[in-house]
Amino acid sequence: MRLTLNNNPIRYLKSSSFQPLKFLLSLEMTDCQMEVIEDDAFNGLESLEWLKLDKNRLLNIKGSNILPDKLNGIALHSNPWQCDCRLVDFRDWMVKYKIPQTVEPKCNSPVRLRGRLINSLEPNELACLPDVTPTTLYLEIAEGKNVSLLCRVSAIPEAKVSWWFQGTILQNDSMVAPGLHLYYFVEEGGLEKKSELFIFNTNIDDNG
Repeated sequence: MRLTLNNNPIRYLKSSSFQPLKFLLSLEMTDCQMEVIEDDAFNGLESLEWLKLDKNRLLNIKGSNILPDKLNGIALHSNPWQCDCRLVDFRDWMVKYKIPQTVEPKCNSPVRLRGRLINSLEPNELACLPDVTPTTLYLEIAEGKNVSLLCRVSAIPEAKVSWWFQGTILQNDSMVAPGLHLYYFVEEGGLEKKSELFIFNTNIDDNG
């Protein structure tokens, strides 16, 4: 059994959209202006062998159970794929199941990856701008006291956090003078990371 929905304005494909069609062998949705596919959208298509989703408006496909994994062939090319952290699930699906493609899908953005085959990318190339959240932008403290500064960073892949002061990177346990002024920072977490800088025996030179 074959179902052809080409050129229909189907922008949003909801979960279990085809669940009653367990004997469907071929599903074509080319040029449907599709933008979003929910997880489990193809749930119930136990017999599906061919799936065409080419020439749509898909930027990414997120989720662990979106596309069928027992297909004989699939068409996903000519979509404006945005190759960042939101495409990791899709890239992993392609690499794991190696289902034959009519044309291998390529990145449309960002510029540094445009034209690259998605299944040729390393996971750490699929990056998003990190979300950096300092706990405070201004802190007032008496000279000679100790102070700590906390910064939270959410990033895929895992971010590397460093602390800078007046154009110089701070090294852990760095000391201005023996026993007088010490910088120390601790870090924990992975994709959701927390980094905290401790300054002991602050002085006016720490202002900035």
